[in-house]
Amino acid sequence: MKQITEEISSWITPKDLSDQQSKFVYQGERNITKQGFDSCSTSMLPINSVLMSSRAPIGLVSIAKNDVCTNQGFKSFIPKKMEDSIYLYYYIKHHIKQIA
Repeated sequence: MKQITEEISSWITPKDLSDQQSKFVYQGERNITKQGFDSCSTSMLPINSVLMSSRAPIGLVSIAKNDVCTNQGFKSFIPKKMEDSIYLYYYIKHHIKQIA
């Protein structure tokens, strides 16, 4: 996992996914500073990570198009290739009732 190197990075919450119509998420409503990052248990997720909300609302899925941080309301997957991210996105969407 990458370490946060900039002063401010995109902070994604389940609410951010509930407001979007695309399978991709570029940024959240809020950002996290380096100080905030250092004070919590989040980690930097790389581009093309697949994000799945595990807290209300449960079962929202998206692919990160930038390096992002998430709150504790996510289970995140880091595929090796973009094609794997897209496959995983659709797999989770199709099987969300069994997963959630």
